[in-house]
Amino acid sequence: MLGLLALLPALASTALFHASRARAQVRPQAVKLKPQAPVRPIESDEVTTEPVNTRPVTIKKLRPRAPVQTKPQAPVLTDAPPAVTTTRIQPVSVTKVNFKQLADLAKRARLSPQAAAGRTAPIPGSIIDTPPGLHPDAAGGPAPTSSQDDAGGPLVASPSPSQSFLAQEDGPKLDGPSAGFSFIPPDTNGAVGLDRVFTNTNSNFRVHDKATGAPLSTVSSDTFWASSGGGGFFDPQIQFDPYSQRWILAIVSNAQTANSSISVAVSQTSDPAGGYNVFRFVVGCASGETGCASGGEWADYPMLGFNKNWIAVGVNMFNFAANVNNNDKVLVLDYPSARAGAAVATIVSGTGIGFCDYPVTTYSATEETLYLIKHGSSGDATYRVSTITGTPAAPSLTVPDTFQTRPGGGWAQPGGDFLPQQCVPGVGAPTQVCPASPRAIDVSDSQVRSSPAFRNGKIYYAQTVGLPAGGMTHTAAQWTVLDAATGNFLDGGRVEDAAATVTNGGRHYAYPSLSVNKNGDVLMGFSEFESDDYADAGYSFRLGTDAPGTMRDPVIYKEGEDYYEKTFGAARNRWGDYSHTVIDPFNDRDLWTVQEYAGTRVGVTGTGSNESRWGTWWAKVTAPAVAGDLLISEFRLFGPNGPAPAVPGGPAPEPNEDEFVELYNNNDTPLTVAAADGSAGYSVAASDGVIRCTIPNGTVIPARGHFLCANSDGYSLGGSPAGAGTTATPDATYTDNIRNNSGIALFNTANTANYSATTRLDAAGPTSEANALYKEGSGYAPLTQYLIDYSLYRDTCGKGGSVTALGACPTGGLPRDTDDNATDFLFVDTNATPAGAGQRLGAPGPENLSSPVQRNGQVAVGNLDPAVGTSSPPNRVRTFAEDGANNSTFGTLLIRRTITNNTGAPVTRLRFRVVDQTTYPAPPGSADLRARTSGATPIVVTITGTNPACTGRACTVQQTTLETPPAQPNGGGLNATLSAGSVTLANPVPAGGQINVQFLLGIQQTGTFKFFFNVEALP
Repeated sequence: MLGLLALLPALASTALFHASRARAQVRPQAVKLKPQAPVRPIESDEVTTEPVNTRPVTIKKLRPRAPVQTKPQAPVLTDAPPAVTTTRIQPVSVTKVNFKQLADLAKRARLSPQAAAGRTAPIPGSIIDTPPGLHPDAAGGPAPTSSQDDAGGPLVASPSPSQSFLAQEDGPKLDGPSAGFSFIPPDTNGAVGLDRVFTNTNSNFRVHDKATGAPLSTVSSDTFWASSGGGGFFDPQIQFDPYSQRWILAIVSNAQTANSSISVAVSQTSDPAGGYNVFRFVVGCASGETGCASGGEWADYPMLGFNKNWIAVGVNMFNFAANVNNNDKVLVLDYPSARAGAAVATIVSGTGIGFCDYPVTTYSATEETLYLIKHGSSGDATYRVSTITGTPAAPSLTVPDTFQTRPGGGWAQPGGDFLPQQCVPGVGAPTQVCPASPRAIDVSDSQVRSSPAFRNGKIYYAQTVGLPAGGMTHTAAQWTVLDAATGNFLDGGRVEDAAATVTNGGRHYAYPSLSVNKNGDVLMGFSEFESDDYADAGYSFRLGTDAPGTMRDPVIYKEGEDYYEKTFGAARNRWGDYSHTVIDPFNDRDLWTVQEYAGTRVGVTGTGSNESRWGTWWAKVTAPAVAGDLLISEFRLFGPNGPAPAVPGGPAPEPNEDEFVELYNNNDTPLTVAAADGSAGYSVAASDGVIRCTIPNGTVIPARGHFLCANSDGYSLGGSPAGAGTTATPDATYTDNIRNNSGIALFNTANTANYSATTRLDAAGPTSEANALYKEGSGYAPLTQYLIDYSLYRDTCGKGGSVTALGACPTGGLPRDTDDNATDFLFVDTNATPAGAGQRLGAPGPENLSSPVQRNGQVAVGNLDPAVGTSSPPNRVRTFAEDGANNSTFGTLLIRRTITNNTGAPVTRLRFRVVDQTTYPAPPGSADLRARTSGATPIVVTITGTNPACTGRACTVQQTTLETPPAQPNGGGLNATLSAGSVTLANPVPAGGQINVQFLLGIQQTGTFKFFFNVEALP
């Protein structure tokens, strides 16, 4: 220590006084990031708060009509569509409703149980599919890079669900004009929000608690939509917009009448049980009306999509009598206006739109174009991409003249009761019987019947296909990825059991839906059918890095329970008509799917018209982290707790096991560990290929939080302060020494056979590391292996540890990750030793799962006295008394601030981590500051202004303590932490509460200074 201090220039106190008055003191401005605010410069008075989700209210109830049983037909597909007609349309009603109020009122008014009765929703029309060769002008995309048939191949199983719960049971409508009636099919649908899940079927709408799946409120679909004035509502659709945080619902009503309508509801907040703006548009017409097709028009099968500009609902139109398809339509709403409660809408119609032209769900906050995808011919494997462009109030639909061809060959158009199932007597009751020949289940067709998705310039969609094309023996769930700009095929495949037939127990997949997360991972949900099993709910998963054309092996997450046959006298054993798969908006990584399965029959024989049961079930899949999600944030491979004394001036002997590896969740949401290959979890390995520690599956690393691996044989920093009453003990340990100057890497698998650049999340290694898998870029400079208290930590300011670089931190207090270890990592130690990778005074600061996390965006830092400037007393106080024994040869700098807790919860642990500071070795003209413990007991400071954290003009100011271990004989530098020790579990800072603190900096050299810190807190 003495040798180090002797190197510091000794300037006269008069020079320091001059510097503190005449030399500009650096006042860096905080950089605001979203949702995390920047590193907190102590000179800053910026206050940021996080957005608050408000919860709405209100709903009204009318008496709608029950749906009409129909079986419409669709026309033969033709190319070269004529121009479409665009017309402004006015709503026939605009109302406001509240889900929870409605559910509460309906619950109190609910009727006594009625006799069982059933109704079917209108059967969606099916295209009279065309034979191969109809479209000689179809334009093909690139050839597929692999087979389009996939039953898992060499890949691993899809991950098991991390959460699973009942969406809706088969039951009657709970209230409204159709109370007591059961409906088929359920029209399985739902969406996921920030803290709630919404399930909607033809029968009822339900809001669940997202964490538990518990139902919170349920109301019939009739009652929810009653205020619109329509009747006989059917085919519900729902989306959650993660960018505007609104729920969007759509439904059709008044089937086979001139009052046939589309109704759309947009939530007023992110609360699905709150208020909605409801708009109803009549899109039907009577034969003979101007512009109306002969035989009239009514709307069937709404298809809901959106982007930042529009909500679009496509519908298939039919005449009243023969149910012949004609004049399909797309309702396009100005989305910003709809959120504000105004209905600015356009109806686009014409045979050019075509049957089942499905608007996509747009996962982008900036995408200006809304795409629509349409299936063409099964035999020719054709499709078409249309676009809506323009302004929110003036949309324009463009329909291409030709279809494009999906590589991989055509397929057969499925239809009718085809999907096999078994029947076993007595499953639900001993007296229950089975028909002589179990009835097959309706398969629908190959139209795009569930929401397609847009993400990163690509369109993803799923459909049911019949295979082989020459004579269907089974069905498969087919997925396709297109380039949105050109419509060209990019990727695709099938979940298929190629050997399946309707009698051999093989697997048939139908009613698929899919979604894609920010990393390009895809979840495709479906129902599965076998002749020796009941109808199940399942899914398949693919990582964005998996081989083209492949999907991982299916998971059945909800087994079917019994035989299913329910027609209510109609011609088909109804299933579907669709399903839904969505992203989790909380982290845009996890994926959810809601699918139908066969429930347990009721009744004495189980063969009555309403004794079979469908059910719908949710599953959540936690997707694995990818590079950039989880980082190596700090580490060392040797330390002062060596096994033997070092030779003076020589290297630290091996094995030196005073080592740790700290991992950091580089997201503003918690990260749940989920191995990409079904192995035990994520793992940290050295370049010898040996795992040192495993982060088990299911481990939840807090947003911006840490996980700590350490060698239990030598780790010396376990006493470093961590959370409220905890220390920096490792979350996982190992005993196998990592050799000095070895590379280390973090993988999203615990199977070493799967280590690759694809499974690697992060790496850190020196230039001397030969294996590029264990370093990024050329690597950091190798270290001379002294027995010192050092660490390599990620630069949390972005200035490369420069003492002279002034101004705000470019990274805003977040760790730098440029994929270059030499740029990203800073070497610090408590003696500023020149060990080969730079010379900086600082300290190791390992953090574990219990440690406080950076909360710059949730904690405000302001002047103690708002009436005076930041650099004036009592906000900043300069003293000149020499205190060389405490690293204050030229006096001290005392800085006082008021801290406001905006986390929304009590803060039980509060500390400040130094991320940028002028310290040793500082060149002339730059100050050399050393963080110190400011004192032992609170003091009272008088101010001239008004501060709510003070009593009158008297402010109680709490001291801050330089945290150890490690011992810091030269004072605190980069990565050092100062705690507000008065904040404890027993004495928290309440939500919205304030605390006054002061920081003490010793001055070993005068000059311009900077001092930035991150606020770390545990609410």
